[in-house]
Amino acid sequence: MTDLSENEFKKIHKPGLKGIIINYPYSRDIVIITFSLLISIVLTIISLFLGEAYSQLKIVLEILFDTIPIILGFLVAGFSLMFGFGDKSYFKLASKIKDGTSLYLKNVQSFSFALIIMLITLTIMAISKILLGIPSPFNAEILRVGHSVMLILLLFLTFYSISLLYHAVKNVFNITISHHAFLNTSD
Repeated sequence: MTDLSENEFKKIHKPGLKGIIINYPYSRDIVIITFSLLISIVLTIISLFLGEAYSQLKIVLEILFDTIPIILGFLVAGFSLMFGFGDKSYFKLASKIKDGTSLYLKNVQSFSFALIIMLITLTIMAISKILLGIPSPFNAEILRVGHSVMLILLLFLTFYSISLLYHAVKNVFNITISHHAFLNTSD
Protein backbone atom coordinates (compact mmCIF):
# COMPACT_ATOMS: atom_id res chain seq x y z
CA MET A 1 0.00 0.00 0.00
CA THR A 2 1.40 3.34 -1.01
CA ASP A 3 0.88 7.00 -0.40
CA LEU A 4 -0.19 8.94 -3.47
CA SER A 5 1.09 12.16 -4.90
CA GLU A 6 -1.41 14.99 -5.27
CA ASN A 7 -1.75 14.37 -9.04
CA GLU A 8 -2.35 10.63 -8.56
CA PHE A 9 -4.92 11.38 -5.86
CA LYS A 10 -6.78 13.81 -8.14
CA LYS A 11 -6.76 11.27 -10.97
CA ILE A 12 -8.33 8.54 -8.82
CA HIS A 13 -10.73 10.74 -6.85
CA LYS A 14 -12.73 12.63 -9.44
CA PRO A 15 -15.88 14.02 -7.82
CA GLY A 16 -19.50 13.41 -8.80
CA LEU A 17 -20.92 11.53 -11.73
CA LYS A 18 -17.74 12.01 -13.76
CA GLY A 19 -15.70 10.16 -11.12
CA ILE A 20 -18.13 7.26 -10.97
CA ILE A 21 -18.34 6.83 -14.73
CA ILE A 22 -14.64 7.37 -15.49
CA ASN A 23 -13.31 5.15 -12.71
CA TYR A 24 -15.84 2.30 -13.02
CA PRO A 25 -14.09 -0.94 -14.11
CA TYR A 26 -16.13 -1.70 -17.25
CA SER A 27 -13.76 -4.47 -18.33
CA ARG A 28 -15.22 -6.79 -15.68
CA ASP A 29 -18.70 -6.25 -17.14
CA ILE A 30 -17.95 -7.05 -20.81
CA VAL A 31 -19.47 -10.54 -20.57
CA ILE A 32 -22.48 -9.22 -18.63
CA ILE A 33 -23.05 -6.38 -21.10
CA THR A 34 -22.75 -8.75 -24.07
CA PHE A 35 -25.11 -11.30 -22.51
CA SER A 36 -27.63 -8.61 -21.55
CA LEU A 37 -27.59 -7.16 -25.06
CA LEU A 38 -27.87 -10.55 -26.78
CA ILE A 39 -30.76 -11.77 -24.65
CA SER A 40 -32.54 -8.43 -25.13
CA ILE A 41 -32.22 -8.64 -28.90
CA VAL A 42 -33.29 -12.30 -29.01
CA LEU A 43 -36.37 -11.65 -26.87
CA THR A 44 -37.31 -8.65 -28.99
CA ILE A 45 -36.91 -10.63 -32.23
CA ILE A 46 -39.14 -13.36 -30.81
CA SER A 47 -41.79 -10.79 -29.92
CA LEU A 48 -41.50 -9.28 -33.42
CA PHE A 49 -42.08 -12.67 -35.04
CA LEU A 50 -45.13 -13.07 -32.86
CA GLY A 51 -46.24 -9.57 -33.84
CA GLU A 52 -46.48 -8.61 -30.20
CA ALA A 53 -43.81 -5.98 -29.54
CA TYR A 54 -46.41 -3.54 -28.18
CA SER A 55 -47.98 -6.14 -25.87
CA GLN A 56 -44.57 -7.37 -24.71
CA LEU A 57 -43.45 -3.82 -24.02
CA LYS A 58 -46.52 -3.23 -21.86
CA ILE A 59 -45.89 -6.47 -19.94
CA VAL A 60 -42.20 -5.63 -19.44
CA LEU A 61 -43.12 -2.17 -18.15
CA GLU A 62 -45.61 -3.65 -15.66
CA ILE A 63 -43.02 -6.10 -14.37
CA LEU A 64 -40.35 -3.41 -14.14
CA PHE A 65 -42.58 -0.99 -12.26
CA ASP A 66 -43.15 -3.78 -9.74
CA THR A 67 -39.50 -4.83 -9.37
CA ILE A 68 -37.21 -1.85 -9.99
CA PRO A 69 -38.27 0.06 -6.84
CA ILE A 70 -37.57 -3.06 -4.76
CA ILE A 71 -34.11 -3.43 -6.31
CA LEU A 72 -33.43 0.27 -5.76
CA GLY A 73 -34.42 -0.19 -2.10
CA PHE A 74 -31.97 -3.07 -1.78
CA LEU A 75 -29.17 -1.00 -3.27
CA VAL A 76 -29.82 1.98 -1.01
CA ALA A 77 -30.02 -0.31 2.05
CA GLY A 78 -26.78 -2.05 1.10
CA PHE A 79 -25.11 1.30 0.53
CA SER A 80 -26.29 2.46 3.96
CA LEU A 81 -25.00 -0.73 5.59
CA MET A 82 -21.61 -0.09 4.12
CA PHE A 83 -21.44 3.31 5.81
CA GLY A 84 -22.80 1.87 9.05
CA PHE A 85 -19.74 -0.31 9.59
CA GLY A 86 -16.73 0.94 11.40
CA ASP A 87 -15.28 4.08 12.75
CA LYS A 88 -12.65 6.54 11.58
CA SER A 89 -9.75 4.13 12.02
CA TYR A 90 -11.55 1.40 10.05
CA PHE A 91 -12.42 3.76 7.17
CA LYS A 92 -8.82 4.94 7.12
CA LEU A 93 -7.65 1.33 6.79
CA ALA A 94 -10.29 0.47 4.13
CA SER A 95 -9.24 3.59 2.18
CA LYS A 96 -5.61 2.53 1.79
CA ILE A 97 -4.67 2.65 -1.89
CA LYS A 98 -3.50 -0.57 -3.49
CA ASP A 99 -3.28 -1.07 -7.27
CA GLY A 100 -4.66 2.42 -7.93
CA THR A 101 -7.78 2.10 -5.77
CA SER A 102 -9.01 1.03 -2.34
CA LEU A 103 -11.52 -1.48 -1.04
CA TYR A 104 -13.69 1.38 0.15
CA LEU A 105 -13.57 3.20 -3.20
CA LYS A 106 -14.36 -0.01 -5.11
CA ASN A 107 -17.43 -0.58 -2.96
CA VAL A 108 -18.70 2.97 -3.24
CA GLN A 109 -18.12 2.98 -7.01
CA SER A 110 -19.94 -0.30 -7.50
CA PHE A 111 -23.01 0.82 -5.57
CA SER A 112 -23.02 4.28 -7.11
CA PHE A 113 -22.76 2.93 -10.65
CA ALA A 114 -25.55 0.40 -10.01
CA LEU A 115 -27.76 3.17 -8.63
CA ILE A 116 -27.10 5.37 -11.66
CA ILE A 117 -27.97 2.54 -14.09
CA MET A 118 -31.14 1.80 -12.10
CA LEU A 119 -32.15 5.47 -12.18
CA ILE A 120 -31.57 5.59 -15.95
CA THR A 121 -33.70 2.46 -16.30
CA LEU A 122 -36.45 3.99 -14.18
CA THR A 123 -36.38 7.20 -16.22
CA ILE A 124 -36.64 5.33 -19.53
CA MET A 125 -39.44 3.22 -18.08
CA ALA A 126 -41.42 6.33 -17.17
CA ILE A 127 -40.85 7.90 -20.60
CA SER A 128 -41.89 4.65 -22.31
CA LYS A 129 -45.04 4.40 -20.22
CA ILE A 130 -45.98 7.98 -21.12
CA LEU A 131 -45.26 7.45 -24.83
CA LEU A 132 -47.36 4.28 -24.91
CA GLY A 133 -50.34 6.25 -23.66
CA ILE A 134 -50.15 8.94 -26.34
CA PRO A 135 -51.99 8.28 -29.61
CA SER A 136 -49.45 8.24 -32.42
CA PRO A 137 -49.81 9.76 -35.88
CA PHE A 138 -47.20 7.34 -37.27
CA ASN A 139 -48.02 4.28 -39.33
CA ALA A 140 -48.01 0.81 -37.82
CA GLU A 141 -44.57 -0.17 -39.16
CA ILE A 142 -42.84 2.85 -37.60
CA LEU A 143 -44.59 2.16 -34.29
CA ARG A 144 -43.51 -1.47 -34.43
CA VAL A 145 -39.88 -0.43 -34.90
CA GLY A 146 -40.18 2.14 -32.11
CA HIS A 147 -41.71 -0.40 -29.73
CA SER A 148 -38.96 -2.87 -30.61
CA VAL A 149 -36.20 -0.34 -29.91
CA MET A 150 -37.79 0.58 -26.57
CA LEU A 151 -38.14 -3.11 -25.72
CA ILE A 152 -34.46 -3.82 -26.51
CA LEU A 153 -33.34 -0.81 -24.49
CA LEU A 154 -35.51 -1.63 -21.48
CA LEU A 155 -34.59 -5.32 -21.50
CA PHE A 156 -30.89 -4.51 -21.82
CA LEU A 157 -30.95 -2.00 -18.97
CA THR A 158 -32.99 -4.39 -16.84
CA PHE A 159 -30.68 -7.37 -17.32
CA TYR A 160 -27.62 -5.18 -16.85
CA SER A 161 -29.08 -3.58 -13.72
CA ILE A 162 -29.88 -6.95 -12.22
CA SER A 163 -26.40 -8.25 -13.01
CA LEU A 164 -24.91 -5.24 -11.20
CA LEU A 165 -26.59 -6.55 -8.06
CA TYR A 166 -24.02 -9.35 -8.06
CA HIS A 167 -21.25 -6.78 -7.62
CA ALA A 168 -23.25 -4.97 -4.95
CA VAL A 169 -23.82 -8.16 -2.93
CA LYS A 170 -20.16 -9.15 -3.37
CA ASN A 171 -19.08 -5.72 -2.13
CA VAL A 172 -21.31 -5.87 0.96
CA PHE A 173 -19.69 -9.22 1.70
CA ASN A 174 -16.16 -7.87 1.07
CA ILE A 175 -16.62 -4.85 3.32
CA THR A 176 -18.14 -7.08 6.02
CA ILE A 177 -15.20 -9.49 5.84
CA SER A 178 -12.69 -6.64 6.00
CA HIS A 179 -14.55 -5.10 8.94
CA HIS A 180 -14.58 -8.47 10.70
CA ALA A 181 -10.82 -8.81 10.16
CA PHE A 182 -10.31 -5.25 11.40
CA LEU A 183 -12.28 -5.91 14.58
CA ASN A 184 -10.26 -9.05 15.26
CA THR A 185 -6.90 -7.33 14.78
CA SER A 186 -7.55 -3.84 16.22
CA ASP A 187 -7.23 -4.77 19.90
